[in-house]
Amino acid sequence: MRRFCLLSAALAILVGCTTAGPAVQSPFAKGDFSPQASSTPSPLIIPSPTMPFVRCDTGDLEMQLTVDGVAAGSVRATIEVRNKSNRDCDLYGYAGLQLLSSFRAPLPTKVTWSTSAFFLSSPAVAEVVGLPSRTPPLTSDRPVAGHAYIPLGFSEVQGQCSEAAWLKVTPPDASTSLVIPGSLVVCSGGALVVNPVRAAVAR
Repeated sequence: MRRFCLLSAALAILVGCTTAGPAVQSPFAKGDFSPQASSTPSPLIIPSPTMPFVRCDTGDLEMQLTVDGVAAGSVRATIEVRNKSNRDCDLYGYAGLQLLSSFRAPLPTKVTWSTSAFFLSSPAVAEVVGLPSRTPPLTSDRPVAGHAYIPLGFSEVQGQCSEAAWLKVTPPDASTSLVIPGSLVVCSGGALVVNPVRAAVAR
């Protein structure tokens, strides 16, 4: 009788151990050691903004204007912005613009800040753009990682037109401006649509 009790107790312990619940999957289960498929990295690495936000001063920057295309009398242009200082800084929001004559006299200018434009397929959301120091110089090759871009749109066929030789650009939240070459014919009384500053976008 005693031998039967001991056998029953042993069986009870064994059953209790084998029905304690589902086993936890080992992190080293078969297949976990196989290498993950490597994705091809983007050739254009967009730098992260500095933390905390450090606004770029006008004197830290250099700019150039490029006309990107024309369609049905509407012109798309871009102001490329480079940080030429020895410190990282950030831009956020909209730039101010003023058209200037060949004598740098003000021409009629009506700027509209907008997240949409004729050439954009989706809204241009305002975002903090980090500009690291010592990035490549301004060039006709674009986009350049670490540079900022200010998209512009305007008409060259309708209404009163002005021929600008220079463009006065005020960076976002700045009180001083840069004057850069800009041979543009802007109609509709000098109306320009300006999108928020954006980082380089891979094409």
